[in-house]
Amino acid sequence: MDTLYLKSYKDCGTEKHRHLRLMGLCVTCKKESPDTYYCLDCSTKRNQQKIRDNKCHSCSNILTNGKTACPSCISKATKRNNLLHQQRIAKHICIWCGINSASDDKYVSCLSCREKITKYNKNKREYSLKNNICAACYKNQKYNDNLTLCESCWLKSMAHNTTGNRRNYNIIKDMLIKQNFQCIYTKIKLIPGINASLDHIIPRSRGGSNKINNLQWVDIKINHMKSDLTHKEFVLFCNDISKNFVGETILGFNNN
Repeated sequence: MDTLYLKSYKDCGTEKHRHLRLMGLCVTCKKESPDTYYCLDCSTKRNQQKIRDNKCHSCSNILTNGKTACPSCISKATKRNNLLHQQRIAKHICIWCGINSASDDKYVSCLSCREKITKYNKNKREYSLKNNICAACYKNQKYNDNLTLCESCWLKSMAHNTTGNRRNYNIIKDMLIKQNFQCIYTKIKLIPGINASLDHIIPRSRGGSNKINNLQWVDIKINHMKSDLTHKEFVLFCNDISKNFVGETILGFNNN
């Protein structure tokens, strides 16, 4: 067992709990649990109860952030896990189980853990599809039939992909509402999961940034057409096209 876990799980608690932890047993049901305070079944039951009571699954304080852990516990767990992963990478062992060696230099986990994670993610996805809930948070209903995510998770994904920070999801949501869910160029209604996409006013290939003031919501087809053009260049390009086809029939449709 890692030194970090020895400190975290064996150097605190009652004498009975310390004895069980030193033996590698769950402190509730006494089943084998070498690396954690509780076995998977007991941990799941405790966490589900705390979620129902709106309590942090670590310190049991009342939550106000809408998550399963308080900010303090999230910060501590992140630091602890990062340190633990660094220790295991240095030892060339799996970052998850800490027992098997990493399969090769390409991966930081063993084959067994990767197979378990793949199976776990597959089961979670099937469960979310079956129950029509978000495939990311597993709490909220899907935004629509074309998405596997709820509104918040979809916006967070878009914010992460375009700005590099999921926390900007409320800003891009406000931007979409301000545009009245319409494409900035065509006024076509934008539907998340179907045609809504974020466009860089000045393309990144032309020196544009990921800042909010360089983003706008557009139809995904328009986004592909605009490509690496700036806003001004794209508008002039569209004007040139329209001038050449005024009053002509294009692909069977009359442009009147």
